[in-house]
Order: sequence, then structure tokens, then C-alpha cells
Amino acid sequence: MTQRANQKNKLTAFFLVIVMALAFLNATVWGSSRRLTIGKSMPPFSAQTRSGEDFSYTAESKKVLLVVFLTPGQEQSIRGAAEIDKVVTQLALEPNSLDIVVVITNPKEHSFFAATDPKIKGLFKIVSDAEYKLWGQFGLIATPTVIIADKSQKVAWARAGFGYDFTEALKSGLGKVLGLAQDDSYSSPGLVKVIKNNSTSSKAERHLKMAKMLEEKGRLPSAVKQLERAYVLAPNSTPIALKPGEILCKTGKGEQALKITEKLKPQARSDRARKALIIGWANRLESNLDTAEQLLLEAAKLDRRSARAFYELGKVYEATNNTEKAVTVYRKALSLLL
Repeated sequence: MTQRANQKNKLTAFFLVIVMALAFLNATVWGSSRRLTIGKSMPPFSAQTRSGEDFSYTAESKKVLLVVFLTPGQEQSIRGAAEIDKVVTQLALEPNSLDIVVVITNPKEHSFFAATDPKIKGLFKIVSDAEYKLWGQFGLIATPTVIIADKSQKVAWARAGFGYDFTEALKSGLGKVLGLAQDDSYSSPGLVKVIKNNSTSSKAERHLKMAKMLEEKGRLPSAVKQLERAYVLAPNSTPIALKPGEILCKTGKGEQALKITEKLKPQARSDRARKALIIGWANRLESNLDTAEQLLLEAAKLDRRSARAFYELGKVYEATNNTEKAVTVYRKALSLLL
């Protein structure tokens, strides 16, 4: 009886880890997988700040709301926090113009986020969410995530993850909601420069940026086309060449991913890790599980921070009924994302 109960508990834990891993790694953009979308109402919520004050966001709230979800120690969250601080400082906001709620996952972390300008420190309300209650209420899957609600309590702007255009996009989104963006000072980064610069490298970079934006919107086939155009212009760029394989894997096209990735000979350790991941992932999609395991282990060794490598290893072990190993690597993948 005890053995059967232990087995049941193990399977239950296994199921929960799989569900969480799928939620984190299969959703790549701000979209229908989340509970909040642009134009929908922000949910009311209450929380206690780190200083012991109570904060409530209700239907009667009339301020613009900026909610930031950060993970202490995560590189992207650290960069995101610095850029958010910079944007808020640059905009020179009035004290009563908005509320800024910073949600962190570790209540013991006391120095992770602190505004550098004393004038704006009062705008930031730091909230601990160790049990991920607000995460669940907002339907979030990644950090950093930033959400802006206008004065009518509608979601006006949202961004999950730290991309190349994070700072300018945030400045644009926040500026528009606050009525500050009246000219091109809040436009997306580099667009004016790219239009004026028609060199081959600039054209390739433009296609690459467009691909990233399309990927964020979930338009993966269109993103692949943009990457193909970038690769034609810059065939010696390994990062550009690797990206289509990654997106093809996301769409389940393992065979196509193998064709365009296997011939690459990257030199940098990070690029070698990405190649091993993509080929291992593609082999997993094609049910070549032994090869997939070998390559994914190599990818994880080259890049110990690759959540996708550990997740794909979990899929391999799940397919081979190796439950214990699957649970272990799924948990590793989740620990890298949280």
C-alpha cells in the first residue's frame, strides 16, 4: 500500500512539473495564453509592500498603473530593473501621475530593486509574491514582465521578457499612456537609422529585428521568412543562421531544422551550445531519442543556464518512460526560469 502511494505521489509530482514546464516554455509571446491582453480590464488586486503599507488597485483607481514582475538574481530581471528605473527617471513624472508596483519572488531579497533618483523612490511600491499568487492572478509565465494600465483600468501595453527594444518600447508605451509622447522621441529603436542606412549589414539587421518582433507576436512562419532573407544577406553570421532552426523546432518542423542547422560550424561556445540544442531538439521531434539525449546533454554542458535544453531532455526521458530523470530535468528547467 505504501509503495503504491509513493508511486502515485511521484506520478502526481511528475504531472505538475510537466504542466508548469509546458506553461513556461511553450508560450513565447504575450497573447492568448495569458489572462491579460491589450484592451482588457486590469484585475483588481491588493498587496502589502515591503515597507508594510497596504496597496490596493480597484475599479475606482484613476492613476496610470505600471506593474513589473522581476526575479532576483535573474540577469534579464536585473537589466530590466535598471532600464525601468532609467525610463521613469527620464520621463520626469509627477508624483501623483501613476502607481508603480514591483513584484519580486523572493521576500528575503532587500536590495534587488532601488530607484537611483531619490525624487522617484516614492513611486515604487515593492511587493513580495513568494507564493506566486499575483503571478497566477495575472496569468504570467516569464520575468521580467511589464504591464501598463491606463486611467480607465484597461491594459494599454505589455511586454514579457527583456528584448533588444525593451527600453525604448517601455518609454513609448508609458509615454503614450501618460500623454507625453507627442513626437518621434518614443519611436522604436533604430528604425530611423535603419531606413537611412542601406548597407547590406543594416538590411540584414533590419530583417533580424523584424523576425524577433514577429516571433514575439507568435507569427513564426513569417519570422522564418525574415530570417531567411537576413541569412542571404549575411551568410557568415552564425547567430542569424541558427535562429531559423530554433523557430522551426518551435513549430514542430524537426527535419527542416536539421537541414539548415547541421551544416553550421560555430566557433563561439554560446553558438555551439545553441547548435547542439537545436539539433537535439529537432532529433527529439523526429523521435531519434538516443541522438537527441546525447546532443541535449552536450547543450546543457555548454550552457548550464539553458532552460530549453533541460526541458527538451525532460521530453526525451518522458518518451522513454524514465520518470525520475524527467522530473529532475524538468525541475531544473523551471528553476532557471523562476
